[in-house]
Amino acid sequence: PYIRLDAHLKSGFFVFSCKNSAAREWMQGKKEQETGPTHGLGLKIIRQISERYGDLMETERGTDDYKVMLAIPLDQPSK
Repeated sequence: PYIRLDAHLKSGFFVFSCKNSAAREWMQGKKEQETGPTHGLGLKIIRQISERYGDLMETERGTDDYKVMLAIPLDQPSK
């Protein structure tokens, strides 16, 4: 198992990405939205943040990993 986190500024955005290993069984048979004893609420919370700041979120599944990237505009009026 591994996890790789990256945070940087790019073209007026704060960009955060998280890439981690994922079991093949989960990659093939489970949905992102599922939660349970082995699944947390992380993607649901990240999706809510993304929607609040312009819906700039991407997810990507590899053969044995999963990546989430979130870009938040830095010059944002207060909400």
